[in-house]
Amino acid sequence: MSAPIGGCQRRKGPPFTPDQALETFRLPEGFRIELVASEPEVREPVAIAFDADGRLFVVEMSDYPMGGGTSRIPTATAASSGAGCSPRVSPFRRA
Repeated sequence: MSAPIGGCQRRKGPPFTPDQALETFRLPEGFRIELVASEPEVREPVAIAFDADGRLFVVEMSDYPMGGGTSRIPTATAASSGAGCSPRVSPFRRA
């Protein structure tokens, strides 16, 4: 079972910048939201997942719905301490 923990409101007009989008969220007391990856590092995300080490995996699908493009799974790793560390974004490589 899942439950929403926040929400956002969309206004008409051009797309938000990442910083503008963050300002639209209404979060419950004690919660915070941080930007860990955005374009151009991550393009057209369709799914995310976290592993046991706290790494964020983002699935990109630049070819949807037409096919024939290049899809990739980059991973964005961010410090959870909020110490001002910039996240690293790199393509996922299978071992």
